[in-house]
Amino acid sequence: ICGRAPELPELPSPADIILILDMLHYLDDGTLRDLFVHCSQALVPGGILVTRFVIRPAGKVSWFWRLEDRRVRWAGSVAHYRTPARMAAFLAACGFEIVVEKIADTDPELAWIVARRPQRTQKCA
Repeated sequence: ICGRAPELPELPSPADIILILDMLHYLDDGTLRDLFVHCSQALVPGGILVTRFVIRPAGKVSWFWRLEDRRVRWAGSVAHYRTPARMAAFLAACGFEIVVEKIADTDPELAWIVARRPQRTQKCA
């Protein structure tokens, strides 16, 4: 089942796992929070949320990053790059337990966070 953030389609039953890959930088903080709340509601207690997101490199950026910045602006959008620590804080504030927080072995500009919905749901702070 596919959906658009932050809304998710109604599921016939709660999900065991939700994957969110390479799109979180297109969401502002409020939309990101709403997405994580919807994910928590869509998961079974103990369910897993897997995220992979882009980390903007420090210092001078490559031509690829300049091209991506221009593409995003032309689309009328703004990119919101977050550090793994900040993304983990968003998830924790929405009640998720962080299971794995890791920079990708094959690309230092990608990070993985695997989070678990606790057995008892908490409200997003």
